[in-house]
Amino acid sequence: MGTTYVIGIQKVSEALSSMSGGHRALYRRASFHARLVFDFSVGVFSIGSLAVYENMGRRTSFYIMGILATGVLYAYTTFFTYRLRRGKDVKASQVEIPPHIAAVSV
Repeated sequence: MGTTYVIGIQKVSEALSSMSGGHRALYRRASFHARLVFDFSVGVFSIGSLAVYENMGRRTSFYIMGILATGVLYAYTTFFTYRLRRGKDVKASQVEIPPHIAAVSV
C-alpha cells in the first residue's frame, strides 16, 4: 500500500511539474492545492470507511478502496495515453483556475 501511495504522489508531482512548464510559483500553487484536496479527501472518506468497516464487515472497505484505486489507475492511464497519442502537452497556464482558488497563494 505504501508503494502505491509513493507511485501516486510521484505521478501527480511529475504531471504538475510538466504542466507548470518550469514556472516554480505555479508548480508550488498547484502542489499546494493538490495536497489540500488529498488531505481533505482522506479525512472525509476515512470516516465513511470506518462506518463501512463497522457495519458491513472487515473486508468491505478494503474492497471498495481497491475498486476505487483501480478506477483512478484507469483514469490516469487513459488521460495520459490520450494526451501522448494526440501529441498535446497540457500546461497549467492553459487550465482555467476559478477566482476563489487563484486568490490563495502559497
